[in-house]
Amino acid sequence: YMTKIIDRDKLLAALAELPQDRGHVFRTLPLVLNQHGEGHVSVAIVDPDGGVRIAASNDPTVPDDAPVPEDGVIARVERSQHAVYITDTSTHPEYRQVGAHRYPVELALPVFERDHVVAVLNLERATPLDTEERRALEAFTSAISHYLTQGSRSRQSSIATELSAALSEAVTYEEAAGTAVTILARATGASAATFMHDRGGAMRAVAAVGLEPSAVDRVPYAQGLVWEACLTGRARFTRDYRTDLRAVAHLRDQVGPVVVALPIDQHHTPRAALCLHYPQEAHVSAADLELLAGVGRHLALILTVIKGNELQDHLLELHAKALDSATTDLYQHVLDAAIKHVPGAEAGSLIVLPVGADEFRYVAVNGFEPSEVEHVRYSELDMRRWYGGSDEEWAAGRARVLTAESLDLAAFSCMTNTCEQPVTPEAMRALKSTACLPVTFRGEVLAVLNLDNFTRHDAFGGDSLRTLAQFGPPVAVLLAAAQHRDEITRASRTDPLTGLVNREGFQVHLEQQLGRSGRSAEPFTLPSMDLTGFKQVNDSLGHAVGDEALVRVARALVGSSRQGDVVGRWGGDEFVALLPAAGPLDAERAVERLETAVASIELHSHRLGVDIGIATYPEDGVDLPELLRVADARMYARKARHKGALRSA
Repeated sequence: YMTKIIDRDKLLAALAELPQDRGHVFRTLPLVLNQHGEGHVSVAIVDPDGGVRIAASNDPTVPDDAPVPEDGVIARVERSQHAVYITDTSTHPEYRQVGAHRYPVELALPVFERDHVVAVLNLERATPLDTEERRALEAFTSAISHYLTQGSRSRQSSIATELSAALSEAVTYEEAAGTAVTILARATGASAATFMHDRGGAMRAVAAVGLEPSAVDRVPYAQGLVWEACLTGRARFTRDYRTDLRAVAHLRDQVGPVVVALPIDQHHTPRAALCLHYPQEAHVSAADLELLAGVGRHLALILTVIKGNELQDHLLELHAKALDSATTDLYQHVLDAAIKHVPGAEAGSLIVLPVGADEFRYVAVNGFEPSEVEHVRYSELDMRRWYGGSDEEWAAGRARVLTAESLDLAAFSCMTNTCEQPVTPEAMRALKSTACLPVTFRGEVLAVLNLDNFTRHDAFGGDSLRTLAQFGPPVAVLLAAAQHRDEITRASRTDPLTGLVNREGFQVHLEQQLGRSGRSAEPFTLPSMDLTGFKQVNDSLGHAVGDEALVRVARALVGSSRQGDVVGRWGGDEFVALLPAAGPLDAERAVERLETAVASIELHSHRLGVDIGIATYPEDGVDLPELLRVADARMYARKARHKGALRSA
């Protein structure tokens, strides 16, 4: 047995020779203390979950990673965070022999890092320690604790500084995440790292280093350490992912075995997590988790700025697109941007109040079939009931959130609308939460943006509301400008007398229908119409009565048309119509309706009539000039037959 007297000054001097790496420090300690009089020296390291195992020993019979008994002195020191000194191990109930020899004296000292016990220094010897020797060992352990703590804090500062410098050049969230995992894996000694983000109800790999992103691409909601970290807002640790009950089955052989999942807390709503993977021999301590949490908060701030910049860039891009995009496309771009940038959004809809209309209608959807909602209309009262906030909040464009946890959203949706064709309850029952934003411009609500989540009741948090607050005003300006542009365009394509589309406007409808039919092979019919008896009305009764005649003809044609048909004034007393999904038989019936409608018009004993020629796609042509030519030719042929019949009579 060694019985050297412990020299305080020599012990403290030995600190200067300790390596910087904590693992090397622990492996060095038994050698250092062996030179200063101890019989058996071991260092037991502590995992974040409270597990304790031997990391180093001067007894070659003690294997590394050997578990420490939970009811022994070392485990007691870890739990109590206080030293334990035993002068007679033969009678002490908590003494557990670690090495090949049994020693009568044992001193176990906690080693701290950032106020966490990261190891226990255990000394066994043949002779008791006097007061000075114990104080020397306690001072030595305290100095090691200070050394480790300072090193940890310095390392955190260095990592944060490196992240700030590297990410200052990042343009996108994905690029920043990729740079971050590379830096953190290297700085923490991880063999691999992944950055994951909640997208579409699952954790998706945004960036990875040391393994393929596809290996960990999708973790279903509430499964695995990554979700546990996000939902609790606290780091999660396992020493053996392969046997951990919390592991995701298809990932057991892909990651780890030592895994740390760290929530990246943005605005107190973790939606992302950093996963670090270490080899089996790695020591990850509670102090390391604290270091990572600090780095994570720093990273979250950087990523928040980057996401904010991405949102602003996307909004600028939308404004640029608005100059060249059709308003219908712009509506979809706006909705898609909201779903991409508003945290928690998985699907949604944009409902607009067109200028001059008194009902809101769907103009863009994501997560629903457009055919389910294309004919749905809502009054302003319906929309305000659905919104549920105060008049002041509605006018101010303040977002509100509803959750299925506190409200039956399907039933509430049915209660708050009076339209004949509401969105089916089945489409609402799967909803877990929904955010609603009135898009206001100069005190008027132009549109209502609904964002939906089908996975989490708590999907929309403070970060969601802040993003919506940023999103609303520029989108309001964008929609107001688009509606103003549409009004100017509509005016240029509308006949001011009859309110029908004019030649230019009708040609736009024709081109759109030709595109749809080209994709779907759906037929359509084009009637070309010329009034009879109009010249006599105009010449004998004056232009004012002639104008009245044209207005009445327009009303009659619209009144005899189906929903979805388009009636236009081609010029003078010529009218046209577009009948989608109308084949030859449907066209004949339509001609009869149109002729009957015009024939019913009488002005001061003058009756009007109409000659109609039709062309049907694709039988009579597959391009607009040909269809117009055929319809005109048949209309003029019919007019010639009528004139011939009148002369014969």
